[in-house]
Amino acid sequence: MCALIRQYDKRTGKTYFYNQEKIIDPETGKVKYKRSIAGKLGPDGSMVPTGKIGRPVGSTKDVLNKELLEEKEHYKALYEEYHRKWLAESKRADGSPTVFNNKLQELTFLVEEQAEKIAQIESMLSAMKKNQRMLLARIKNLKD
Repeated sequence: MCALIRQYDKRTGKTYFYNQEKIIDPETGKVKYKRSIAGKLGPDGSMVPTGKIGRPVGSTKDVLNKELLEEKEHYKALYEEYHRKWLAESKRADGSPTVFNNKLQELTFLVEEQAEKIAQIESMLSAMKKNQRMLLARIKNLKD
């Protein structure tokens, strides 16, 4: 039997809703309760789903990958634009440094910085996938 429990958290000042399930321990015969978060109290007094219940599967990863791809394309286009201008300007007769040389150096630094961020995010995503697989395996073991 499953019940919806409403609980106020004094530390955060928020009210949360939990699904509470009554389970009888087969070894001891005692009653235990298992809770899982269902949502939190919204501004209009209704329950707003939270956690995995309220999110579409893979939405965070898809948005993150889309943003990274857009940012990468943006910096690539900027790099190519400044590179073309640099090639045109670098053919000056006096050989003096140009504004475009400085801009190209700045842009190269930005591209390298973004590549490092992308590598960090990709490693975090792979670690999250690994943790998810481990948690799913533990849950499966607990059910068995």
